[in-house]
Amino acid sequence: MDDVGLNLPIFLDLVSWGDPDCITNAKIRYERTALMVSEELLSILPRWHKPPRTLVRALGEFSIECVVQVVDDELETVQDIMQCPKDALSADGLTSLFIEDMILKLSTPGFGGTPIHWAFLRRVTQTVKQRENNTYKTLELVRG
Repeated sequence: MDDVGLNLPIFLDLVSWGDPDCITNAKIRYERTALMVSEELLSILPRWHKPPRTLVRALGEFSIECVVQVVDDELETVQDIMQCPKDALSADGLTSLFIEDMILKLSTPGFGGTPIHWAFLRRVTQTVKQRENNTYKTLELVRG
């Protein structure tokens, strides 16, 4: 890389759709696709997120932005079913809402739901120990 004036950050930028020639080059496109679908990428990214021997989380802010974007995209797809009807505070409006139906719609991809957002909410509302112990509960329907 030194021979052509590249360092690792510049190389990664160019290969990662940062240069028109790298986008159209068949060899680079093939190698980039191979990386994107590789098992190795799934082990590289966590190490980049929290490199060994450092207290800095290199990809922390980026990770948050990714989650926010995914959740925003999912919520955009369900905004119509999340709107309160005009008669929401009437007796019919208040009694016609079925929590179980809403849970099913939001947690299932087949219903145009928000499965990633739902999985995120489940993850942050339980400790590791609770997830291990509560294998038989339907958490969405547990009432405190």
